[in-house]
Amino acid sequence: MRSAQTSDSKERGIYETSTKTGNVRFVNIPVETVALLKRYRASQAELQLANGDCWQDTGYLFTQDDGRPMNPTSITAWLNKFSRRRGLPHIHPHSFRHSVASVLIVSGVDIVTVSKQLGHAQVSTTGDVYAHVIEEAKSQATECIADVMFRRKKHRERAVSAARGCPFLVLCAKCGFFNFNLF
Repeated sequence: MRSAQTSDSKERGIYETSTKTGNVRFVNIPVETVALLKRYRASQAELQLANGDCWQDTGYLFTQDDGRPMNPTSITAWLNKFSRRRGLPHIHPHSFRHSVASVLIVSGVDIVTVSKQLGHAQVSTTGDVYAHVIEEAKSQATECIADVMFRRKKHRERAVSAARGCPFLVLCAKCGFFNFNLF
């Protein structure tokens, strides 16, 4: 999702009004994120009042202090600084998109739903971009079945890992998968 083209938070998602295809798209988001965005919008309204006539009401969700769209290089610069301070590898903003797709696929969400969530016009685009993740998910599914059938210890270890809040079994260098547990 392009931050400068995102607008209008709703009850369970965000409407993106300027997509590559020119369509309006609704992106579902967790209720916790909706609550955070409502708080963010409230602070943005205070900023708007403080700026008075200087505020440019663009309707964008993420803006500069005067309401103008945020420059994507600002986000990249912030992520670079964040990464350096924490000794992490370079994180590109697009890594978050790839991470969401990878987590959905590895978690067993069907490719059509993943494709719609990403806003791909063709399901084949999602399949092509994430083929390596899909193959890894299939491999994990096969191993999971074998773990249960043959009572392997590995199956219990995976369950314990997931129960501890780490649902990521794969860290992918190919697509820039990012482990959100680093935050």
